[in-house]
Amino acid sequence: MNPIDLHKHPKIKPGFKVPENYFDELESKILSQIDNEEPKVIQLKSYRKYWFSAVAAVVILAISIPTYQNWKIENDSLDHDSIESYLSYHQRVTTEDIISLLDDSDITSLQKNQSLESESIENYLLENKVLEHYLID
Repeated sequence: MNPIDLHKHPKIKPGFKVPENYFDELESKILSQIDNEEPKVIQLKSYRKYWFSAVAAVVILAISIPTYQNWKIENDSLDHDSIESYLSYHQRVTTEDIISLLDDSDITSLQKNQSLESESIENYLLENKVLEHYLID
């Protein structure tokens, strides 16, 4: 590549030229085009926006609270059969472990709910074929 010397080569003329006194007259031209009227003011705090957001919040709460409560009830509630089957199939949980977690009030309420009559016990033993097992023990 040949070295370029700016002093020897002819200069390229720019394609754009600024008219004479352009910048002196620019300010007066712009001010003459602008009307001296007050500009319209648009309020940023429109009360409609607040009403729309308040209504949207109420609708979201009205839908989400019952949905959450139904979901919580369905997930939190365990039926007695599933608890009983869990405890019966897991041999690591003993009756002593279960009793240690109960209070005296729980035990008395269980005794009241599970009161058995002697006739019902006799009928159960007669209906089941494992009577000999109970008699041996």
